[in-house]
Amino acid sequence: MSMKLRDLIRKVRACKTAAEERAVIAKESAMIRTAIREEQEHYRHRNVAKLLFMHMLGKYQALFYWKTANSRIVYFDVAVSIMT
Repeated sequence: MSMKLRDLIRKVRACKTAAEERAVIAKESAMIRTAIREEQEHYRHRNVAKLLFMHMLGKYQALFYWKTANSRIVYFDVAVSIMT
C-alpha cells in the first residue's frame, strides 16, 4: 500500500540532504510503478497526485504514458527521472 500525498510531502520536507530526498522520491516512484503495473485502480488518483507533486518540485521529471481504450484511461508506464 502506498502512502498518502500528505505523508509524502512531509517526508520530502523533512529530508536534510538532497541525497535523502532523492532516496525518498526513488522509493515512492518505484512503489507507484509497481501499483500501476499491477493495475491497482483504487489508488490511481493518489499516485497521479504524487507524480504531479514530484514534477512540481522542479528537480524531477515525471513522464506520463497512457493510452485510451473505450474512453477509459489506462496507465501502463510511469518514469520519474532526476533532471541535471
